[in-house]
Amino acid sequence: MYPDLSELEPDELYPVPQMTLGGKQACFFSANNRKTVLRHFQWMKDYGLDGVLIQRFVGSIRIKREGGDVVLKNAMAGAEKYGRAFAIEYVITGGNAETFFQTLQEDWQYLVNDLKVTSHPNYLHHQGKPVLSVWGMGLQEERRVPRDPRTARQIIEWFKTTAPENCRVFYMGGTPSRWRTLSNDAQTDPGWTEAYRNMDVIQPWTIGRYRNDGAADQWKTDMLSPDLAWTAENGIMYMPVLFRGSPGIT
Repeated sequence: MYPDLSELEPDELYPVPQMTLGGKQACFFSANNRKTVLRHFQWMKDYGLDGVLIQRFVGSIRIKREGGDVVLKNAMAGAEKYGRAFAIEYVITGGNAETFFQTLQEDWQYLVNDLKVTSHPNYLHHQGKPVLSVWGMGLQEERRVPRDPRTARQIIEWFKTTAPENCRVFYMGGTPSRWRTLSNDAQTDPGWTEAYRNMDVIQPWTIGRYRNDGAADQWKTDMLSPDLAWTAENGIMYMPVLFRGSPGIT
């Protein structure tokens, strides 16, 4: 994959050492360049995309903050200029099991109190609260944290009810595709069901879980429809993940 750079100006192009395409110097773009990020938000407006979740990987938070959170500030500027919504999405995959929760607490308070993200006119709110996504809870792989549902419930509870009042959120959880059945890609401890029940929004990771139209229809029957019934019964919103299909997806 290679980005289409045809609309970018010379000061937005960054040459890739020892790489050419069609005999010409290959370049990338950088989200550290505000002009480029503003352009991306303009494209969202042009093509009817409402906004973005800005991912914040727990393992690189320190680096982002030491660098002045340039990309986040660029996105905030783009959202305001072009009337797009944005919200923060923490990705906790690969986090240190002993420290990642404290890292989330400290960073969220920094974003709210110092960078004023939730006071931004275009930060996404629902039911009077800022929306926050935490992606990766409950997946089976060992690099996923936390490894127990009790800690997961503590994290959800902190963000929803025990954090300082101005830091409390409408909580979206990025979960395994089989979160409801506690099978396959999901951790199997029955306590996870209660953790999922405490979320305001459930967003299952379905990338690569089906490969063609027939499999997608079967997924709807076996998973999507029962998921929707469960979330409706428990008063939880459901946010499906849509992805561009490819024969190479596994």
